[in-house]
Order: sequence, then structure tokens, then C-alpha cells
Amino acid sequence: MKDKLKVYSIGIAAFLLASGLILFSIVSFKNGTFVGSILSIIIAIVVLVFAIAFLKREYKEVKKGFSIHDERSEDIMKKAGSKAYLISLYWILFIGWSSSNGWLYFEDISEATGIGVLGMAILFGLCWVYYNRK
Repeated sequence: MKDKLKVYSIGIAAFLLASGLILFSIVSFKNGTFVGSILSIIIAIVVLVFAIAFLKREYKEVKKGFSIHDERSEDIMKKAGSKAYLISLYWILFIGWSSSNGWLYFEDISEATGIGVLGMAILFGLCWVYYNRK
């Protein structure tokens, strides 16, 4: 029952995230920012597709009586997290170096922070996929 609750809560969180992105897209479209609007819709669609695939797989496993997190998945998360952390340090250094040399231009520090955090999340996802397949 506890694992089913986790699966449901992940589904609700993914739905709320996608809904928030769609609302942001609508507001930014009304304000005339078409690129932000389209990008938000694309991200919302990607979140929904991955969430549906993930939730289907996890719900089938929970229905069979398996736990969501076993020893293998914990090891994968630890390895992916540690590798993504090390790569993220280089990512942040690259952002700082390229913005100081004029390769990248940020309006303010929050834009650079957002790009940094987004890159870190993408790096963690890629590391997780790599170690999950390996």
C-alpha cells in the first residue's frame, strides 16, 4: 500500500508540473513571448510522456508485489548522483568561464542559475539512464 501511494503521488506531482507548464505557456503566449510558450509546451509534453511510461512500469511492478526501490535501484541512484555531481561541477565552471569571456550573455544572475540547474538535472538524467542500462 505504501508503494502504491508513492506511485500515485509521483503521478500527481507530474500532472501538476505539466499543468503549471501549460498555464505558464498560456500566460507567456498572451504576453507575446512565443518562444517561451512553445518551449513550455514541449517540456510539458516530454514530462507527461516520461511520467506515463514511468508510472505504467512502476504500477505494474507494485501490482506484482515488488518494491519500488530495491538494492539495485539504490545503487544506480547513488552512482548516477555522484557522477552527475562531478560532471555538474564542470558544467557550472563552463558557464562561469564562458559568460566571463563573452561567449554566453545572461540578462541577470537568475538566468545563469536557471541554465545551471537545468543542465544539472539533464546531466543527472543522462547519468541515470547510462547506469540503469549498464
